[in-house]
Amino acid sequence: MYLLIVFVGLFTFWLYNMTKKPTNFPPGPPKLPVLGGLLHFVRRKSLLHSIRALVEKYGKVSGVYFGNQPAVVIADYNILKGKD
Repeated sequence: MYLLIVFVGLFTFWLYNMTKKPTNFPPGPPKLPVLGGLLHFVRRKSLLHSIRALVEKYGKVSGVYFGNQPAVVIADYNILKGKD
């Protein structure tokens, strides 16, 4: 019984750490364990449609995870060049 409680506690701790985003990371779709935000891209027709949906929902600078790798999507040339 105690072993089960310890296992559930460790699993919950691991799951929390896998889905937690850094505090300064741009807004974006939820991060899932192992997959990251890939489900956001699978549901759309193409990569362009996926990025448009990200920009409409989260703004011109948004963050997404590809598996466990973070990526930032910048959809404005002036922000990219630093001419804000």
